[in-house]
Amino acid sequence: MDGKIPLYWFKPGINPEEKIFDDGTKELQFYVSDQWYENCAAEKFFSPSTPFLLLKSKVFISYQGKSGDTLYDATDPFYVTINKDDHGKPGLPLSEPVYAKASENGSSEGEWVEIEHNLLITEDTFWVVFHWLKETSTSPLIGADNSTVHRSSFWGWKKDGYWQWNQWNFNLMIRCLTLSNDLQTSLLPDGYNLYRGDSSNFSISTESFLKYFPADSFYCLDDQVTNGKGYYYKLTSLYSGQESDTSNEVQATPRLGAFLQSDLDSLEVLLPSGQKKEEYLQLSNPGGLPLDYNIEFELSFDDSTKGTDSYGYYWSDNLTRKSLSYEWMDISQRGMLINSAADKDKVYGPIPLSFPFPFYGNLYDSLWILTNGVLSFYPWELRFVNQPLPWAQGYFRLTAPLWSNLTLNQNSKIYLFQSSDSIVVSFVDLKHFKTGALFTFQVILTKPGSIDFQYEKLSQSNDTATVGIQNEDGTSALLISYNQDYLRDSLRISINPPFLQVSPMKGKINPGENQTIKLTFDSYFLWQGLFKGKLKVFSQDKNHSLNPLSLPVVLNVDTTTSVQNTPEQIPVAFELGQNYPNPFNPLTTIPFKAGSRKLGAGSLTRTTLKIYNVLGQLVKTLVDEEKSPGNYQVIWDGKDQRGNEVSSGIYFYQLKAGNYKETRKMSLLR
Repeated sequence: MDGKIPLYWFKPGINPEEKIFDDGTKELQFYVSDQWYENCAAEKFFSPSTPFLLLKSKVFISYQGKSGDTLYDATDPFYVTINKDDHGKPGLPLSEPVYAKASENGSSEGEWVEIEHNLLITEDTFWVVFHWLKETSTSPLIGADNSTVHRSSFWGWKKDGYWQWNQWNFNLMIRCLTLSNDLQTSLLPDGYNLYRGDSSNFSISTESFLKYFPADSFYCLDDQVTNGKGYYYKLTSLYSGQESDTSNEVQATPRLGAFLQSDLDSLEVLLPSGQKKEEYLQLSNPGGLPLDYNIEFELSFDDSTKGTDSYGYYWSDNLTRKSLSYEWMDISQRGMLINSAADKDKVYGPIPLSFPFPFYGNLYDSLWILTNGVLSFYPWELRFVNQPLPWAQGYFRLTAPLWSNLTLNQNSKIYLFQSSDSIVVSFVDLKHFKTGALFTFQVILTKPGSIDFQYEKLSQSNDTATVGIQNEDGTSALLISYNQDYLRDSLRISINPPFLQVSPMKGKINPGENQTIKLTFDSYFLWQGLFKGKLKVFSQDKNHSLNPLSLPVVLNVDTTTSVQNTPEQIPVAFELGQNYPNPFNPLTTIPFKAGSRKLGAGSLTRTTLKIYNVLGQLVKTLVDEEKSPGNYQVIWDGKDQRGNEVSSGIYFYQLKAGNYKETRKMSLLR
């Protein structure tokens, strides 16, 4: 610590406590995969008393492999780390790796290999993580029982750059030995004397005496120290005026900890509708230790927004936002039937997408459709027991309109429709495995990144379902509903991506270094007005968590648009382009060209661009002015001339200039 040394000690005479989840009988042996994905196994432990001393961890290495297993060798080395808990999965390591291997001197079944740690832990939850080694061509196997009582064992691997942790069905034989002051002892002293010296093996004396502590004290914060200088400590116990022999000697050197700074206190950006803009944030660490940081974006919205996640996705429904109307998209005729009549429980994919879909800062070009009511951008297996989100064990890269114990019957249909700017998946008459209830619902993905869930027919309420989305590693998720009686017929849920994307959202900054963070503002899904949020930067060094930074962010959305043209880009004829996206909600961009042919480059032409409904009635005039030759784009926000939001449906937009006239069609889906 900066200018301080924390010291802890434990009562004399206490015996270590062994923390055990397995039943002591090896009935299985386990390793993750015969392919290398930085394979790990882990056991989660909890201590009711903090701080405590982790003396050792123990791993049972099996002497038996599977029949015909040529990749097994009990004497191959491995290493163990002790890790923090991070939302129910192993987080940052608390210790350096400790290497070990079996000696084959155990019983016929295998042997317990002990790993020394002597690590002081101040958090109540921690993980013992077993790491196989890439360098070895064979692998040891961890013993396991066949009990499902505790379920605190996990296995993990790193795929596509992200850790995936999965619960193991049985108990891995991983244990640990700890010391804590909650344990009973018959040797409770009257008090303690603490001594400090400047060198190892110093003598206790009145000069080295630091402080007396009563019997119920086990902690001292020595703040009379200098950064960078080494100090040595010993402790004695007092019994009826007699002083015991000294304890073991410990050494500590106070250091300047990590320190997080930002070059911005707040940020306000002015941006036209439907545009993007990049800004940059500089984070620095002028401290003395490396720091790990993680950035979250907290949105502030009005009452029509139902919720947000730490990435910035936000959602609403047509029960709250009346302008968000339910409009079922029937794709049974123009879409592709995915399933066959014989299918029951299946994963369909990978399905190539008509455009890369942006999801939590990544672009995905393939989709998997699962019959349990899930879409994923990763090939997951079927899981019929739904979980709350975020869920650290998967599903990652998840879109869940109705994750439940669903299956197909002979009348069930799954349709897929793709266009250049939208993807629709309809689940028709999926059957709940236990209740027999039928569910018809669909997912609509758009090129800019919006997600809509629509529910046409639910034959009965389903309070065992998860509705929401989750990112690539389970650190951020938008949970809409979990085991609630919320879904109903003619419900529409709309999920929009954040107006601010942050890259990178997490990383490490070494002492004296800095990190540039790119902030991309996007007003595509926003109307005219002010939109607010907070960037929250959480950080920690190896000793403690730092105070989080909070940066207010304001996006001022204006309706002004412009397109810059070089002389060679000036068009020679008028042309009306197709709006995008289409269908859209709530904004769409209409591109058009004002030509120069026969007019001269400096000529002006009276130009109008108007919106009409299916009855031919004027809805709104977007352009009515003299235009010089060039490329233009206009944003329509789905509102009429009076500023009222129009309903879903088909609309026509018409460009007129001189003798030129062209009309195109577009669809508004609220």
